[in-house]
This record gives sequence, structure tokens and C-alpha cells, in this order.
Amino acid sequence: MNAKTSIPVFQQVFQDQWQILPAVIKKRYAIAPYSDQSITVEGLLDVSCKWFIWPVTKIMGVLPPYNQKKVPVTVIFRSQPDNAAFCFDRTFYFHHKPPFKFFSSLFQEKGTQVAEVTRIGLCSLFNMEFDGTAVKMVHAGYAWQVGGKRIKLPLTWLLG
Repeated sequence: MNAKTSIPVFQQVFQDQWQILPAVIKKRYAIAPYSDQSITVEGLLDVSCKWFIWPVTKIMGVLPPYNQKKVPVTVIFRSQPDNAAFCFDRTFYFHHKPPFKFFSSLFQEKGTQVAEVTRIGLCSLFNMEFDGTAVKMVHAGYAWQVGGKRIKLPLTWLLG
């Protein structure tokens, strides 16, 4: 969405389905764009990264270059007063490794499609769905953000 609004990004994405989302999901994703709001969550994640991508992800700092189950993770969801992004500030605490930080910003593209943009401009595109029991992020490709434009990249065959 380009227009300045205080309606949460995910409410704009889910539109009418927002009303039927579970309260815990609405609470977690209720951050308004163009504000200075944040919510911190903690949990455990199973993390996996294809071995041939490790060097690239480690150099670029875009994804954790490790494989481990039950990794403690802290995520700060936040907004910024100057844009409509829903920001993710993630810290992974891998066993016997220094904390790994990963920052990205999510923007609504059109309808239920969103783009998660990394600090180097690599974007993952997703269609957001709620099937009545779970929120699903359905992969819709990759793009490279250059000067405010997103150029689609044919990387799904390589990155999944």
C-alpha cells in the first residue's frame, strides 16, 4: 500500500479475513505502519540451510548459514515512522556460535502478496493465506530491489 494509513500492514494484507484470524495472531501482527511500535516474541525454531548456500548467506548476512533444531530466537516486530514496512529484527542463538542477527522489512505488494526485503535488496515474494486454522506464506518467487523497483529473479529452482 502506498497511501499513509494507520491500519496494520497484515490487516491490509488479510483484508476481510483479518476479523476471523485468531486473537494471538492479530496481537502479534497489529503493528501500524508509519509509527514507532514494536512487539518482541521469543521461541524455538528448527533452522536449515542448504550447504551450497552457506558461504553466500554468511557473507551477505541474509539467512542463518547453519542447521540446528530448537534454536532459541528473539524477534522484534516493529514499524518505522517514515515508511509502511513491517520490520523483523531477528536474533538466532545457535549452540557454540555467536548470535546471528538478520534484519528484513516486509511490504504489501498487491492484495495478499507481500515482499520481504533483506538489507542487500534480495526479496522473497509470498502470497499470504489463512485457511481457517493456520496462516500460510505461499512462495511466489524472488526479486531484487533496485532503486525502489523490484525485478523478478528466476531463483526458485536453486533456492527453493
